[in-house]
Amino acid sequence: MSSQLRIRRLKQKLAETSGRLRSLEGRHLNRRRPSPAPAAAPPDTPKALLELLARDLDPPHRHALLAREEQLRHQALAYFQTSKVDPKLWKDLASS
Repeated sequence: MSSQLRIRRLKQKLAETSGRLRSLEGRHLNRRRPSPAPAAAPPDTPKALLELLARDLDPPHRHALLAREEQLRHQALAYFQTSKVDPKLWKDLASS
């Protein structure tokens, strides 16, 4: 197998794995969110509706994002170390 073909396959596996990680993270976040207001009881004023929407659109805190990124990085490294991924790839990730 040529090295270019091997690199292309490894990049494809890496892209698939990172896509799966994003998908799992989204599922996890959806499970952690509080239940939305019941459909039978919508906000009674436009102001209440706007406040509800604003809360949903608030970005997460920087500290929470950094902690989540670090957690995902460690999970990815653990996966790469136990799978048959080229050691140079995950060592480069670990050193970055």
